[in-house]
Amino acid sequence: MAEPSPVTKLLLAGSCACVADALTFPMDTVKVRMQMAAGGAAAAASSSSIVGTFRNIVSNEGAARLYGGLNAGLQRQFAFASIRIGFYEPVKQLYMDRLGLTAAGAGPATLMAVRLLAGITTGAMAVCAAQPTDVVKVRMQGSAGRYPSCAAAYSTIWRTEGLAGLWRGTGPSVARNAIVNCAEVVSYDTIKTYLVARLGMPNSVGTHFLAGLCSGFIATLVASPVDVVKTRLMSARPEERAGVVSVARGLYQQSGLRGFYKVFMPELRPHRRLEHPHVCAVREGQVQLWPAGRTGGRSAPASHGQGEAGALNPRIDQREPRTNTPRRR
Repeated sequence: MAEPSPVTKLLLAGSCACVADALTFPMDTVKVRMQMAAGGAAAAASSSSIVGTFRNIVSNEGAARLYGGLNAGLQRQFAFASIRIGFYEPVKQLYMDRLGLTAAGAGPATLMAVRLLAGITTGAMAVCAAQPTDVVKVRMQGSAGRYPSCAAAYSTIWRTEGLAGLWRGTGPSVARNAIVNCAEVVSYDTIKTYLVARLGMPNSVGTHFLAGLCSGFIATLVASPVDVVKTRLMSARPEERAGVVSVARGLYQQSGLRGFYKVFMPELRPHRRLEHPHVCAVREGQVQLWPAGRTGGRSAPASHGQGEAGALNPRIDQREPRTNTPRRR
């Protein structure tokens, strides 16, 4: 099987993100409801916990409301993931070429800096392209009946608020994406190095998975306050004239620092926390996407990790071939 084209990779990234988002969308709805109620008068006891918020939505609005805004959510995931993941390698290579660097000649710190820069760049591109879908998703998740449909939400926001309404909260969204990228990449590399070099764990998929989960926890810890402000800003009505500073100040006055971390656990959604270690494992050669001998006569593409992290893990990629020699009785 031939290596997929760039267009195929973009479509694959977007499709996988849509499947993951559809499976975890109820938890995202719970997160948005808790963020919007954090610290305000509407934050009743039934909305103070994950279970309480979930039960409140199902009993008062029906189970279908857990998927309110799903259409806009899938649109966002497809646009966001396609750009962020699909354009990562070309943008990283562009920075490498402009800086005159090679994977073999550059040091680990330089390669990490380039990866961070490429991740922030593609993330900002994805946020700017997908922000209208995120605004519609958050508003439809936040209140039942505000918009009768996804199309009506787009047209209403355009008619009453203009372009500024569709791109409301872009600044906090870009900031959150940059924080998550930096926190995940730096903490992931540090934790993985510690597990392998200090604790003697094998450089295998399991180690990548554990390091990815830890880095996801750290990224959520540092990005949760920005995410709360972003959600409340995007869900604000036009007459509220909300801004980043006013939203953050009001939330702090109402509930202190606790309000910024009230939805910490829902933020640890499985699809985001599990995506990072798998992507990193593929990039570093721990997972072989195109096995040798099945690439249509061409050799399998060189793994990204062979240039940056050395040879593939011999425990995975240098296994002895099986033989059909029968065992002796």
